[in-house]
Amino acid sequence: MAEEPGRFVHGRWVEDPQDAEPSDSPSPEDLSGNQEETGETNDSRFEAESLISEATSSVGRAIDDVLRAAQHLIVTTEGHQYIESQVNRAGSALSDVLRDLTNRLDPKKR
Repeated sequence: MAEEPGRFVHGRWVEDPQDAEPSDSPSPEDLSGNQEETGETNDSRFEAESLISEATSSVGRAIDDVLRAAQHLIVTTEGHQYIESQVNRAGSALSDVLRDLTNRLDPKKR
């Protein structure tokens, strides 16, 4: 599968047209950072909330999948405990990031 040319704009991947070269310098739209300047609508806020919700579900599934795999691959109790603690630590860090993103969407929570 070929990767589409593009770049990140405000944390989202934006595909560049096939015939255009990706620019190293940000466009004026890329530089404006707040909701009023970018014309961000409730639709984009809803999309962001949806993406965060999807990511939260993915993190939970990934943690469960890794723990299940470890149960089948590792035979010692110590190994299970080590993997479980590492996976829980990584899951907690990801949950903290997702919680921070959610809080940034709702300025009242700051």
